[in-house]
Amino acid sequence: MLKAYWVNEFKDLPVIPECKRWILGGKTTLEQQILFKLLNGQPITKDEERLFNESIEFYSTVTLQLSNTKLQSFTEEERFEYFGYVNYVFSHLMLLSNNVTCWNICRVVKNKSVLGEEKSIPHVSLLSYPSKEIVKRIGQYNRANSPDYNVFYGAQTVNAALLETKPAIGDLITVSVWGNTNPEMEILSYPINHGKEAIMINADVRKGYTAFQAIKKKNHPLLMKMMEIIFDFLGEEFSKQAHHHLDYFFSAFYSQRIFENVDIPDWNYEAIIYPSVQNKFKYENLAIKPEVFDKRFRIRKIMEMVVDESYYDLDLPLSDLLSISYIKPRYIREPSKLNADNSIEW
Repeated sequence: MLKAYWVNEFKDLPVIPECKRWILGGKTTLEQQILFKLLNGQPITKDEERLFNESIEFYSTVTLQLSNTKLQSFTEEERFEYFGYVNYVFSHLMLLSNNVTCWNICRVVKNKSVLGEEKSIPHVSLLSYPSKEIVKRIGQYNRANSPDYNVFYGAQTVNAALLETKPAIGDLITVSVWGNTNPEMEILSYPINHGKEAIMINADVRKGYTAFQAIKKKNHPLLMKMMEIIFDFLGEEFSKQAHHHLDYFFSAFYSQRIFENVDIPDWNYEAIIYPSVQNKFKYENLAIKPEVFDKRFRIRKIMEMVVDESYYDLDLPLSDLLSISYIKPRYIREPSKLNADNSIEW
């Protein structure tokens, strides 16, 4: 993700307002300075109010246009310029948090996608998250990571994980269940609560959205208006169906901003929690920083199986952690031994 490249204008998109541009010789923008005042309950001048309203109008216009942009139609040079422009649009992070209790988390891998052939997984590390080298080699965006950033993606149940990956009939797959070594210690997550469809379907998302509406009454209306525009944009980006890996660009871009937050260093986000598109928003997924995952989670259960039948179009219950309802496995086998070095014997 580009970090030090700033483009003031791109094609027919609105020009970056003066108040959003870096102050010469400084490390902030006028918008950021006003934002910090509002966050700390400090009064602002009429001129600052005017400038902040210009920013709000800019966000309202640009987010609508960005959501309709087709990056795959750009040349490589245009894409580079566009990334620099987007870098300037979202030059700072809007802070929001939710402390999550997570006892277990599930993941499904298609063995061939990991090993290049249909054979058993030889090591636990291959069930967690890909290395940065692998992510860079693949060179694709995902819901919460760019081509140069890796995360652990986990689902709440095995069924939810199956719906995320939708292995085909005949695929050899491995299910892993990971346990939190200290579930009483909550995970500091960045919640995505503003997707319209997710709000209607998912009670937890709706609860988060309702909580945000409640705090609007306690903060400056200009601050909350700006935040809501950006959160609405993020909610739709995290909730949309992707038909090309570049459709994930904005959710991946902002995810990296979240994980690399430097605006307020004390807010060291450990995960992003977002409604699952593949699960029709009924459940949420966690994208967890690799170093946090390594520290907090250990393998609890491993199951290998071949998919004989699949029922992904059915609306089945997902609540039980280990239930397998969305596929009919040809067999289910567990390792004969898990060695101290985390190598797997089948």
